[in-house]
Amino acid sequence: MDVSPLFQYFIKSISPASVILDLGCGTGIPYGKYAVESGFKLTGIDYSEEMIKLAGKNVPLGNFIVQSMENLKEEEEFDAIYASYSLQLLYPSAFLSVTESCTKNLKRKGLFYISLNEPKTNRGDYAVVMGEKMFFKDYSEEELTAVFKKLGMVKLAVEHSVEESETFGREYKLEIIFKKH
Repeated sequence: MDVSPLFQYFIKSISPASVILDLGCGTGIPYGKYAVESGFKLTGIDYSEEMIKLAGKNVPLGNFIVQSMENLKEEEEFDAIYASYSLQLLYPSAFLSVTESCTKNLKRKGLFYISLNEPKTNRGDYAVVMGEKMFFKDYSEEELTAVFKKLGMVKLAVEHSVEESETFGREYKLEIIFKKH
């Protein structure tokens, strides 16, 4: 399955039978499928009904809900949370609000994995994805570290890489794992 070595490390760092939240799960592939096949209970949220339907078909053992990541319920607790390219679709104020909510929903010593593009991508503020114009905000390692540090998180691991695809061209990928105190 095509998940990054850092995501594999993230999954291996979580206790067995943990409950994981996938923010902006999309189709559930590859990350959701990998998490479920690794033995974890997965809840995936996405605001798109179409994406939730696809995720349910692709990862039948996952629990997928049509919900905006901006509306997390504070009574839910997770052992780990991950967001693969989804948080960069939020305006900066919403990004801060969602990361704060996630921290509240993350159990003590819980892990948070984030992957997104670094500013080197130079795509501007909007891009067309699957035929839909979407806002994008790329973040540097320093920006993310500062945001998560204010929320009581410590950086555990970082990976920088370059990916090429027909759909997006050259992208400078940033992955970070944070841990809650």
